[in-house]
Parts: sequence; structure tokens; C-alpha cells
Amino acid sequence: MLIATVALLAACSSPEPRSPGATALRDLPKVGPVPDASSDVRSPQSVESSGSVRGEASSGGAGRSAAAASPTPAEVSAGAVAGVQRSPWSWGELAGLILSSPNYRLHTTIRDEVLLSDLPVLMEHALDHYTSALGALPRPTTALRSSIFDRRPEWAAYTRRRLPNDAETYLAIGRGGYTTEGESVLFNIGREDTFIIAVHEGWHQYTQSVFRDRLPTWLEEGVACWMEGHRFRRGSERPVFLPWRNFERFGELREAARAGRLVPLADLIRGTPQEALGQGKTTLLTYYAQLWALVHFLNEGEGGRYAAALREVVADAAAGRLTARVRSSDVVPAEAKRRWGLSGGGRWVATVYFNADIEELSKQYDAFVRLLVSAPSGPRIWRGQSPVEIAPEEARAGDLRRP
Repeated sequence: MLIATVALLAACSSPEPRSPGATALRDLPKVGPVPDASSDVRSPQSVESSGSVRGEASSGGAGRSAAAASPTPAEVSAGAVAGVQRSPWSWGELAGLILSSPNYRLHTTIRDEVLLSDLPVLMEHALDHYTSALGALPRPTTALRSSIFDRRPEWAAYTRRRLPNDAETYLAIGRGGYTTEGESVLFNIGREDTFIIAVHEGWHQYTQSVFRDRLPTWLEEGVACWMEGHRFRRGSERPVFLPWRNFERFGELREAARAGRLVPLADLIRGTPQEALGQGKTTLLTYYAQLWALVHFLNEGEGGRYAAALREVVADAAAGRLTARVRSSDVVPAEAKRRWGLSGGGRWVATVYFNADIEELSKQYDAFVRLLVSAPSGPRIWRGQSPVEIAPEEARAGDLRRP
């Protein structure tokens, strides 16, 4: 069974829930000989974008064949990444490079020298962000593989070879990519959009490669969206990660609130990207915007009431404790424990770790969203500052109409 994620950034997608402990594509036949890809094929997640909308997808981990002769972690400087090695790579008739840094093997046909220099820097510092922003988390023991093509037709050809039985699903993505078995497969859609997708998919790469339990779909995708925000100016030595600096997600959230399209929290944590996509791209964009806001709420809302629990659930998934804790909880009905799964189980993760009263949690989240979509929030979002810190008089001056 193929488990995948679909997401959009201002058009993004995310991964579909997998059965506990399963690795995407584990039950599928191996994809035939893919040049320079290992036989360890994992399942895909995806994201899409059109116009100002961006997308991505992700799933398990893959391709460790280029791990030899790599720089050591000590070669990563405080700013730029030192010791990035380049070696020839080819796929079919395409000629490209492998960019080898301490934790990544980026297989690419991109020709833009600025992108070639900045991509390893972005991803190495993104990994630092993944493993520290929500508490100290384990780092991967082997390098993570990405295939980043210069042109969409190259990406499409690779996708048909990589996922012959499911390619059409991912080829429906306009501007974006996917991650399968820990390998992110992207194409160049411009510096900023490519970087945002790479960071979102990088979180999926990381969790699929390192975590011993999976997070529920709503939290996996919400954290991936939360990780996206960053500033990486041309000529800068390193990116600065600012989870609030995500004007695409904020813009979609505000538009959905004004149009009355927001989904109730109870439905949001039970849903999947595939279900949202089935109702149209607008619904999918709203789904991701709301998940982005939900993780911010859990991190900062209600005076930080849920911040420790957010870090705890992520740490438990990394260590393999999450499933056991939910199944042993008295608040989870016996029938739900027997039918445990990432989509239906998402509700129980919320009740076990955050609040057994979902109605109360929903009211708190709704109030948080109303604050976010108020008029004064926009400039702070753009600067990467928390709107939660808005003074009461500023909030009162904004549009606090109920979404």
C-alpha cells in the first residue's frame, strides 16, 4: 500500500497517514533499477504550488549510496558549510553533480552556481533547526539524499522511473515535489520557492529517517510548515530560521478566515491532505495554513500552556514512545486502541498530550486564529515576529471578527 503526503505552500501538500511502524512503500515491489538510487525505496509525500503558491510531498528514506568519502560534521562552520564536495552524477542522458556535505547528498542537474553553493548551506542549517527548535532531537546517522532537477521534465521522467505505479499522482503537482523513503525529489522553481519546499520536505526526510514512531499526520505536516519560515538573503553566509516568517501560510489563513472557510479543529486533526485535495486546491491550502497556525498555537498559545507537551510528543515520536503512551492512556477507548492509525489516531494524540477536552482546545485555537488574522499581525509576520506579543490595544484595533 502506498502512503503519501500532499501539500501546498500558498499551495502545499503533505503525507497520507501510514499504519503504525510501517515505512511508506515498504509493501510495494522495489522500483526497478533507478540510476544512482539505492534499492531501499520508501514512500512519497508531496507538495504543490502554482503562481505564488508552492508545493511539496514526502515519505520514507532512500538512496544512501553516495555516503562514502563525505565531509565530517567538524567541517561545518558556524556560518557557511565548509568542505562541500562536488562529484559528477548522471541520470540517463542528464549530467549533473552530487553535492556532498556532512549530512546531505544532493543529486542535482541545477546549473545556477548561486543555487549550487547555497543549497548545502540551507539544508545543513535546516537540520540544525529541526534538531533544536522543538527540543534536542537525535541527528541522522547516515546522509540524507535529495534529487533536485533543474527542469520539470527531468523531474517528471525521474518520477516515472522512481514510482512507476504511482507517478501520475505526483505528476499532477504543478510546481513542487515529493519525498519518498527519505529521498526528496524536487525541481527548480526559483530560489525562494525551491528553498521553502526543500526545508518542508527536509523535515519529512528527517523524521522518516530518524524517528522510531511517526507523528500523526496533522502534527507531522504542521511542524513541516512551521519549519519553513526563514530568511536567506543572497550573499548571506547562513539562513536565519524564523517560524513566524511565512507570509504565504498567513495570507491563506487570513483569506480563509474572511471567507468563512476554516475547518473546525476536530475535523482538522482527523483529516488528511488527500481528503483536502479531493475537495480542491483551495481546501488543501487552507488545511496547511491551519496546521501551520495550530503548531504556533501549541507552541505559544494560552500563555505557553501546551509548549512543553509539544516538545514531549515530538521527543516521544523520535524515541519510539508515542504509540505505546497513547495505547496505554485511560482517555483512549479500547476500540480506538485496537484500530490505532495515524489519521484516526491523530485525535487521540491531541487528547493524550494536549487536552482531554477537545472542545476547550478548539475554542482556544479559534481565539488564537482570530488574533492572528487581525490587522496588526501582517507586518510582524513579515518580520518573523510573533503576533502573540501584540499589545492588547493593537489587537483591539484589528479585525477580530470570528473566522
